[in-house]
Order: sequence, then C-alpha cells, then structure tokens
Amino acid sequence: MFGVFNLDQTKCILTSFNDVLFIDLETGDERDIDATESIADILNVVADERYFYVLANKKHDLLGYYLLLVDIEDPEITP
Repeated sequence: MFGVFNLDQTKCILTSFNDVLFIDLETGDERDIDATESIADILNVVADERYFYVLANKKHDLLGYYLLLVDIEDPEITP
C-alpha cells in the first residue's frame, strides 16, 4: 500500500493492488474509487496540480490498460 498526495498535501489517494481510496484531509471525506469506477489491478498513481492519474489493468473485469483521471478539487466528476 502506498499514498500519493496533491501538491499542498491536503488530499491524497491511498492505494494497493486492488483498492483506491481518495481522502480529503481537510474535511475527512473519503471516496472508494475502485468500487465506484469498477477498476482493479492498480499499477500506478501520480498527481499533478489538477488531477490524480490512476493506471489500472482491469475495468468491469475486462483486461486492458485504463487511465482514470480523478479531479483533485471534485473527485465526483471524472473528465
């Protein structure tokens, strides 16, 4: 398990091979991204000033390469 933080370290994604959890450290809000987006086999997570980028090998149990963008300010909206 490892964590990736945004630039001001107020939000983070904690991840393991099968779990992705978005946490807003200021409000305590959490979002279970792997469950809501149906992704698994997480390969990597990186962040820039606007998004967390989650690379996974499965979505809806289909094997492939999937790049999920999670908006840092509003993780409910996926572009």
